[in-house]
Amino acid sequence: MKQKDESIVFGKKIQIKMLPRTILGTLQLILKTHPAVVALLVVSCMLAFSSKYFLTFDNLMNVTRQASINAILALGMTLIICLGHIDLSVGAAAAFTGVVAASFLKGGMSTPLTILLVAFIGMGIGLTNGVIVTKVRIPFFITTLAMMSVLTGAGFLITGGYPISLLPKSWHMLGRSYLWLIPMPTIIMLCLYIAFQIIQSRSRLGRYIYAVGGNEIAARLCGINVDRIKMIAYMLCGLLASIGGMVLCSRLDSGDPSVGDPFLLSAIAAPILGGTKLSGGEGMVIGTLLGALILGLIDNGLSLMNVNIYYRYVIKGLIILAVVVPQIERRAE
Repeated sequence: MKQKDESIVFGKKIQIKMLPRTILGTLQLILKTHPAVVALLVVSCMLAFSSKYFLTFDNLMNVTRQASINAILALGMTLIICLGHIDLSVGAAAAFTGVVAASFLKGGMSTPLTILLVAFIGMGIGLTNGVIVTKVRIPFFITTLAMMSVLTGAGFLITGGYPISLLPKSWHMLGRSYLWLIPMPTIIMLCLYIAFQIIQSRSRLGRYIYAVGGNEIAARLCGINVDRIKMIAYMLCGLLASIGGMVLCSRLDSGDPSVGDPFLLSAIAAPILGGTKLSGGEGMVIGTLLGALILGLIDNGLSLMNVNIYYRYVIKGLIILAVVVPQIERRAE
């Protein structure tokens, strides 16, 4: 009797004839558990063939700089979606805090103090959303939609309808400077993601957010203060929105109350692309980063191909539909 050829795969002996089936199963596992990684690779390959400028170092750094603001806002949105909620005010909060920062700076306030105060204002905005949702019991959709309108109107009242520009050069550090050839917005983004990855995976707060989003009733029965967890999540979302708003204000060298609208769609799309479930209780910070990078790559690639900016909004909307509809269908089953 002939001895069958065998090999070691994942620590187990399998026949060489079974290798194609094993490789296929491995690929299916990767697609199922890390779809954002696969999507990022596919989009990168397509754009690399479409433009010779895509894989240059300067362009890739430009992609990370452009994606950084959306990634920061999407990070806060990930916490909210993990609760089973959506915060519609993040874009308006980013624009409003940028306006407040610009007005502080034009009034002669120092850059460090401006950063500190605006961060507290962002936390206050998020905490207000959380208190209204948990204590007043107004649904999150109505609460955050109303907050979006309030912040947009307040921003226009502060500016009088005109951007506040010509800010001090020290303020440019947040959005325009570099550290070892790496844009500062990229460094800020990576630092925030590392910090929140630790919070999500290794802290009690991270576990409680998953628990509340997965089954709020069961979380209450386990002794978790559900209202407090929701308020903290909204407060962190507001903090991240203010950081994103300050970086955006620094990049534009102005505080403009109208710049936040495009970021809402992207802030929701990035976590969904990264595997965060709209039903709550499931999502990963690293997946949101990959989702934000995918959107950044698409924007950059379409820009390199001179595609009209309005078509980019259409494409983003179609992408969101493509990833959200299957989730809704599975939830309905």
